[in-house]
Amino acid sequence: MACDWELVTNELTDQQQHPIYYSGPHIVLKVEETLFRIQPSLLCKFDTFRDMFQDATAHLKDNHEGLTDDNPITLNGIAAFEMESLLHVIQARYFIEAPSVSLDQWKAVLHLSTMWEHEKLRQLSINKIDSLKLPPLESLGLATKCRVEKWIKPAAVGLCLRPWSLSFEEGERLGFHFFAGLCNIRECCLSMQFPGAKCQRCGRIYASCSTCGSGRPPDTAHNLFRSSMLDSGSKRRCSGCAVLPPTPSLEEMREEEASKRVDSLLAAGIRPLPEKACTTNLDITGHHPTFYEGDCITYQLEQTLFRVRKVDLWHFQRLRDIFDSVVLSEGTPLVIKLSGVTELEMASTLDILEARWFDGTPSINLENWKAALQVATLWDYPALRQLAIEQIEKLKPTPMESILLA
Repeated sequence: MACDWELVTNELTDQQQHPIYYSGPHIVLKVEETLFRIQPSLLCKFDTFRDMFQDATAHLKDNHEGLTDDNPITLNGIAAFEMESLLHVIQARYFIEAPSVSLDQWKAVLHLSTMWEHEKLRQLSINKIDSLKLPPLESLGLATKCRVEKWIKPAAVGLCLRPWSLSFEEGERLGFHFFAGLCNIRECCLSMQFPGAKCQRCGRIYASCSTCGSGRPPDTAHNLFRSSMLDSGSKRRCSGCAVLPPTPSLEEMREEEASKRVDSLLAAGIRPLPEKACTTNLDITGHHPTFYEGDCITYQLEQTLFRVRKVDLWHFQRLRDIFDSVVLSEGTPLVIKLSGVTELEMASTLDILEARWFDGTPSINLENWKAALQVATLWDYPALRQLAIEQIEKLKPTPMESILLA
């Protein structure tokens, strides 16, 4: 099936830029010694950058900061590895492939999403780190650094109750006051002994009863426990024993005591030190091999202009044939005018291709999928075509719609 196209002059008198899919100039960021080239619309997802990049050209026109490699926007206080990890997550497309993200990468994403105020991405990072079971010591440092209060108490209690003692190196990471507080709590909890149960008749303290679990007589001739056990709801009794609630285990008692003491420690304002800055070195000087985006190409469909990254449409075989035959130099005022596809079909297809994994399940309706199927068929993208067919079958189109699509 042919894909008709032609080069036309970019005259905006009768044309309009698509409100979503006409990208402005890319922004060049420098983190450590690595350059990242990113769409402003992607950075606008973060509150910190939104005001700066709503109109990037207008905001930066005086000194052209961020528009060229020679004059990038330098971001201090973060590592290139953290920036790479963040882009690895937010660039991942929902319908293409979920990203494979390590624990260190999620920690980096949590740090930047907290710093740059992206609550949805921050919560996603917290949930993923929860599922990966961060060790208590790392959990304390990261919780303080990224303001995740719910991690502090369980991690502190875990350090107090673990079999081996806290080391000097751990004390340096936690800070002296918090380290001393945990050592004190640990000593108090580990010295606790099981209190046992008291017999009402003889006053002896027993560890446990052979009959009901409330107290065990040291002398088997002691006949206070020979009667059968009676169940009284949540309490249990044995003939001759005091009526006692179910006795908690020593481990449960120690955990409860540690929890109370950690609460008091935190209430006094004694907290662990934040985790140190990321030390992972990317060892990349100059352009990042993945996240230094190439130039966009402008397309005209009907009377609307789309400015899309070349890589985003590279999977369409028909468009790839066009790319091979057209060379657009920097600043060339020409656009590729495509026929056979409507502006709505193009926008619907980009809605699917641009759906971000970290945003969760996108809202794509039947009409969007029908448009994507048309475009994937016309421009020869088998994977998108198969995906569209599967999604349309799930949405159960009417028999007439099925016949027309087929």
